[in-house]
Amino acid sequence: RRPIGSQRFPDGMYREQNITFREINTDFLLSYNKRFNDFSTVVSVGANRMTQTTSENLIEGRGLAIPAIYTLGNINVQPILNRFNGEKRINSVYAFANLGYKDFLYLDLTVRNDWSSTLPRENNAYFYPAASLSFIPSELINFGRAVDYLKVRFNVARVGNDTDPFQLTRTYQFATLPNSVTNPSLLPYANLRPVQTDSYEFGLKGNLFKNRLGFDFTYYNTKSKDQIISAGISEASGFSSTVINAGEIESEGIELALNATPVRMENGFQWDVGVNFTRNRSYVNELAPGIETFIVGFGPAGATVEARPAGRMGDIYGEVFLRNPEGEIVFDENGLPVIDPERKTIGNYNPDYLVGLTTGFQFKGFFANAVLDIRRGGIIYSYTNAIGAESGLLTHSLPGRETGLVGDGVALNAEGDYIPNETNVSPETWYYGGFYRRSNIEANSFAADFMKLRELSVGYRLPQPFAKKLGLNNLSIAFVGHNVALWTDVPNIDPEAHALNGGTLVPGFEVTQLPSAQSFGVKLNAGFYN
Repeated sequence: RRPIGSQRFPDGMYREQNITFREINTDFLLSYNKRFNDFSTVVSVGANRMTQTTSENLIEGRGLAIPAIYTLGNINVQPILNRFNGEKRINSVYAFANLGYKDFLYLDLTVRNDWSSTLPRENNAYFYPAASLSFIPSELINFGRAVDYLKVRFNVARVGNDTDPFQLTRTYQFATLPNSVTNPSLLPYANLRPVQTDSYEFGLKGNLFKNRLGFDFTYYNTKSKDQIISAGISEASGFSSTVINAGEIESEGIELALNATPVRMENGFQWDVGVNFTRNRSYVNELAPGIETFIVGFGPAGATVEARPAGRMGDIYGEVFLRNPEGEIVFDENGLPVIDPERKTIGNYNPDYLVGLTTGFQFKGFFANAVLDIRRGGIIYSYTNAIGAESGLLTHSLPGRETGLVGDGVALNAEGDYIPNETNVSPETWYYGGFYRRSNIEANSFAADFMKLRELSVGYRLPQPFAKKLGLNNLSIAFVGHNVALWTDVPNIDPEAHALNGGTLVPGFEVTQLPSAQSFGVKLNAGFYN
């Protein structure tokens, strides 16, 4: 419900909406477990039938006869009616086997085939196998006292996927006028193919020096093709978008985890430290024929996240400064920057890498722990920066209030040559709709690097004999802080912010976010005997 006078619904609004979702799974599984001398085997076969039903009924009236009376009878306009009934079924058969040899070599095999009701009959089946090989050389070879455990693994897998109901044939939906129907805005595609994702993974894990040092390294590569997406088309067709199989997206990355105990003394003092490093890249190898770009998400002020061939997933496009061949900003005769007529990418919202650091100290019952997160790379568009400039509320709008401003760049003279820009602009014109105009994505975007002290705790753990006298197994008290400190060059906002568009979080954009929550408290842990 919305009251009369609200911005989006000035005449008020009342809506009743009922949504029902049900999923029924029927499973069958038969397993066989047997050991043959040095070999261990586990073999299973099974089947599954999944049925999903979704129904929705909606009545909405965008106008109220009497303020603050929220009933269907108080709607004074023709109501919007919507009814949806969808059903989806997937039938599956699968088998998997685990084979082991002398506790140092393991092979896992999986096969599965699905038949989906949401795909065309000739393309509704998709088969996807997987295999994983693990080798534990530390069980076979004596590496000496330095190596406690060592494991090498390699995985390969294929995964299939389907889509939602009503993506194949044209259907009608209720229109506003009574007893009438209309075409939906989405044009279906009768020849959809299932999504197929192939992935490869290599890993190495080990514990060294009596478990004082541990590591876990993973490299992965995935290729996903025939992704089912909604692409925009000319509305002259009677539709605004159509369902297609997209193209191919490739992702690769590495993950590295290290944990160590650099100091462990006989008096009970111990220092533990952990490091997590992740790096991921996703590339658009190709899109469907005739599709030059696909809009993944919409940000504020006309900015978009788009997937384009030879680009990366997460590229942000929007208005940018027009620059001369030397890269200098071009200003017009009024001293304001010229916007490039072509929308361009200003960068990618994904980080180059992420690092998580954990450290902990303990000594005679006292302990201290900290978690530090580091992000390097990626950009973020700040709506706060644009709003704060045009309203004069932020400090970056202070320069030039008395003398005006001259933009750092070039201007075109009458002969068509670039000359240094010397036109003075009033601060009102410069900040309000000028240099920092909201649609100028480049002017209001920043490198999203940060370092954040995510958590800090300091406390004391009561010796167990004293805890037992209190009838407890253990007792500790600690002072805990969350989001304790933030170091970043992004002004005024937390670079971890996400915009919200239609209930979906859109990374890379910030829209006048509230300050990040910072909390401090006391934590008491008590363990009781059974």
